[in-house]
Amino acid sequence: MNIKKFPSSVVLVAACLAAGSAHAVIVADYQFNSASDPVFLGSSDTDANSVASLITAGAGATLDRGTEFLVAANGTSVLEVYSNSSIDQVNNLADAVDHDVSFSFTLTPEAGKTLSFTSFDGLVRRSAYSSTRGWLLQSSLTGTTDLAADSSIGSARSDAFETMTASSGSLDLSSVAELQNVAGPVTFTIYTNPGTGSSLPSGRFVDYDNITVSATVIPEPATTAALLGLVGLSLAFVRRRR
Repeated sequence: MNIKKFPSSVVLVAACLAAGSAHAVIVADYQFNSASDPVFLGSSDTDANSVASLITAGAGATLDRGTEFLVAANGTSVLEVYSNSSIDQVNNLADAVDHDVSFSFTLTPEAGKTLSFTSFDGLVRRSAYSSTRGWLLQSSLTGTTDLAADSSIGSARSDAFETMTASSGSLDLSSVAELQNVAGPVTFTIYTNPGTGSSLPSGRFVDYDNITVSATVIPEPATTAALLGLVGLSLAFVRRRR
């Protein structure tokens, strides 16, 4: 087939369709390496098809930039989560949810795009002291259903982080129907049980690092249909000219 026989409009639309095809990208990448606020709580992803918000604290949480002790798994600092001083006790994850000891971020696809989430990754470690620590992950589209949880983070704090995910290294989100073909904002929330008496600056907290979310970016069906319609019109124009 000789492409010169086709008008430039056909070639242009075909290129647009090719560019809009599905591809997996990192849509959120929280490394916590900046020395300044609020950049410290921002995503370093480079995806142009979505916007990742700054991380925000729940009503019962205090977020701190941890730079002391064995620092980060990959960089210069970590996110440390404490419960607010107004909270007397957070003994388990149910307490953490009740008191909103959490942090959240929101991912919003650009107009004409949808996100089908594929994976979540993150690292976690606990501080010293004997009380139990834990975390759980939820989203605004899945409600109170836990996407993942660990009610008892490993041993006392060390330089070794645990993955927040399955043994494969990533939490698979591709099978979560509510997180596929998302055309609007979705908020991910991580509730944290930092241990009893864990208000800043106590020694009871939970560290997080290298939190990433990946998704497949595709054009919305209406956008694809419109582009296909333009291709059809262009092909019809070519036939008439013949």
